[in-house]
Amino acid sequence: ADAVIANSNFTADHVRAEHNVSEIRLHVIPRGIDIQAFTPENVTPDRIEAIRKQWNLRPGRPVIMLPNRLTRWKGQLTFIEALAKLPHKDFEAVMVGDAQQRDTYVQELIAAVDANGLAQCVRIPGHCSDMPAAFMVADIVVAPSIEPEAFGRAAVEAQAMGRTLIASDLGAQTETVADGVTGYLFPPDDADTLADLLMKALAMTPERREAMRTAARERVLKSYTVDAMCAATLKIYRTLIAAAR
Repeated sequence: ADAVIANSNFTADHVRAEHNVSEIRLHVIPRGIDIQAFTPENVTPDRIEAIRKQWNLRPGRPVIMLPNRLTRWKGQLTFIEALAKLPHKDFEAVMVGDAQQRDTYVQELIAAVDANGLAQCVRIPGHCSDMPAAFMVADIVVAPSIEPEAFGRAAVEAQAMGRTLIASDLGAQTETVADGVTGYLFPPDDADTLADLLMKALAMTPERREAMRTAARERVLKSYTVDAMCAATLKIYRTLIAAAR
């Protein structure tokens, strides 16, 4: 290939190590999200209420959401373990995502929820077709993958929607999340630290939450939109075409 495009620095490092691609041919262009869809003001109240009713959420309780397909490496079991460590169970937790025929794993999650006494406050609703509204329902979003994300779209979408984000400190999430500024990072598969950060996030002042929300949104707008991704890709195409001519 005349050019190789990696969707993160993490992926680029893998390409260098595994495939010996020269630096002159290797380009990093982060994946972009649809910023019009993932803008809080563009989500109507009726869409938010529809999700709350669909998930049967009780009013007046903070909502903690893990948005990802139900597969082991996405860290749902670590999430459940961390929830069990919280001193008060006055929250609603939702693990939303497709099971993708992993029925055995879903049953394992349900068993873990029951074993930890969380059946009254944890939901596993399955697929969601309106993720912007789902993010608006959530107060805190957790992305606890125990294996590296090549990019990690959910973490970027959460920041675009101004949600308080807690993500595992590995893979491309170390690039897309500015620890302590746009969200919080924690060691992967570390339920104790995740529980501590959940308590910290639940106790945040409105001023601190708003500052983090603003910083996160601004960072996404600068680096992780579809427009930015397309512009950077087309620039490479133009350079290659000009060289060929």
